Amino acid sequence: MDDISRVADGFARIVRMMLAKPDELKIDVVEQPGGHLFRLSVSPDEIGKLIGKEGRIARSLRIILMAIGRASKRNILLDITSAAEVIAIGTQDAYYPAVTSSIENADV
Repeated sequence: MDDISRVADGFARIVRMMLAKPDELKIDVVEQPGGHLFRLSVSPDEIGKLIGKEGRIARSLRIILMAIGRASKRNILLDITSAAEVIAIGTQDAYYPAVTSSIENADV
């Protein structure tokens, strides 16, 4: 098991403790130029638990990944997704959380 897989497993343990349905959590690790993207998928009724009021929990998760990334000299990004929303949070200081509606999964 390589370092990034261990980081993803440890991060998954933290996130699962926050969820009522921990078995529905899915984490995909995507390698990108200059770092990795952790893509968390949860059920739509659980996404609020990972975002928190005013994005505070999402920011805290970002800080955890930022600390891990800096210690291992990697850039780690975090996407929290459900069928209805996408939250993109980066570990770069100039990158702020953004909330976007997902058009791909919408019934038209």
